[in-house]
Amino acid sequence: MSLTSDVDVEKIGNSLEDEQQTRALQREKFLRCISSIVGEFCNVKTVELNNVSGFYHGMDIHVQEIFMKNLLTPYSHLNNGLLRTQDLLYVSFPDIGNSSKSKIEKKEKEEEIQEPECEIHDTLK
Repeated sequence: MSLTSDVDVEKIGNSLEDEQQTRALQREKFLRCISSIVGEFCNVKTVELNNVSGFYHGMDIHVQEIFMKNLLTPYSHLNNGLLRTQDLLYVSFPDIGNSSKSKIEKKEKEEEIQEPECEIHDTLK
């Protein structure tokens, strides 16, 4: 006697596929979000309770290191820096709403400028 029926096994299989699809969509959204904030100013609080700030420049594939530019620490100013996420309490982006909108507007303006109108003349007639 079987404890699970064929219908139960099919439901489990479908739920696993749904869960995989949901996780894939969540990962894609996360990666798009992370890549959209490159160049944004951020504040970081470390586990030693130090405040560090700079411009977010990226993250490694394992989400264990954050790459920063113009890193301002309590001790010095660095042109480039690498922060380990295990040493951080939080990362905040104070201007993310305002600057993201202005980046989109700036990009739209650049696209308008980059599309010059050209006239084609037929000189072989």
